[in-house]
Amino acid sequence: MFIVRCPIFGAHIFYFYSMDNTALFHAFVDAINAHDADMIATLVTEDHTFVDPHANTLSGRDMIREGWKGYFTWFPDYRVEIGHTMSEGDTVMAFGTAAASYKGTGAKEDGWKIPAAFRAKFVDGKLQVWQVVADTKLPFESVMRHES
Repeated sequence: MFIVRCPIFGAHIFYFYSMDNTALFHAFVDAINAHDADMIATLVTEDHTFVDPHANTLSGRDMIREGWKGYFTWFPDYRVEIGHTMSEGDTVMAFGTAAASYKGTGAKEDGWKIPAAFRAKFVDGKLQVWQVVADTKLPFESVMRHES
């Protein structure tokens, strides 16, 4: 499946064909970078599990959709950049960066860009597990400056 956002109406156009796991991985990253929680939910399995850098998990398609909506509220300029991917069987590993600023202020003290690694496991053309490995000190500090 290939997904394109129409630049005029913002609607999604779906092109269905067989995609390999690396292409599915990049479609998921594109949905994250578009801040499209509904598209993210479309790309995951019903029992999808998100694993954060502290090994906390969030499971279930609806929980994932709401979790991403909340994250995009905190970090409306969140962006993932992928530098390198490796694929073997049902798993794709990628290395790159994640960047954002709290509430999208763009202010230097609120912004961060951190190295990150991503593990994606696919089942029947859908993302079953999304795991992020990164040092979350800077993102937490940017939230705590405003939330405490």
